[in-house]
Amino acid sequence: MVSIALPKKIEERSKEEAERTGASEEELIVEALAKAFNENLDPEVRIEIHLKLSEKFLKEAEELLRKGDLTQASEKAWGAASQIVKAFAAKEGKGA
Repeated sequence: MVSIALPKKIEERSKEEAERTGASEEELIVEALAKAFNENLDPEVRIEIHLKLSEKFLKEAEELLRKGDLTQASEKAWGAASQIVKAFAAKEGKGA
């Protein structure tokens, strides 16, 4: 995965939109890039996105557990689980 630095205004808008839509910020950024590059996100690509995000969130949850931050760890674990559900939905052709 790539790490990017966003201007504060874009970062704030991304967080707001993520909260409004229920998507992760990463999902929103991938969607925006795909649209800018005129790329279609077919189901296989969506599955890949969701699985990579699930792995990322799970690793973050494990690190937060090691640090004793149970609240944030549970948030990241929830994010990982939701990405698995979205991957399954994409596989079933239901979008996510």
